[in-house]
Amino acid sequence: MMVTLSCPPRGEGDEEQEGDVGLQMTIKFMEKAVVRNSRVSGKWGTSENIISFFPFAAGESFK
Repeated sequence: MMVTLSCPPRGEGDEEQEGDVGLQMTIKFMEKAVVRNSRVSGKWGTSENIISFFPFAAGESFK
C-alpha cells in the first residue's frame, strides 16, 4: 500500500515538471516495514524505514 501527499508544480511553464511530495509512505506487509520519503524541487530525499513497531495488520482497520 502506498500513500502520497503531493503538491502541483509551482510557477508558469511547469506543466511537464512534477510537483513536490511532502510525504510518500509505502507499507510493506511482508517485510513489516513502513518506508517514508519526500521529493523537494524534483529531488528525492533519503528513504527512512526505521520504526519501533509495525502498526498495521492485513485485513484490519487502522485506528
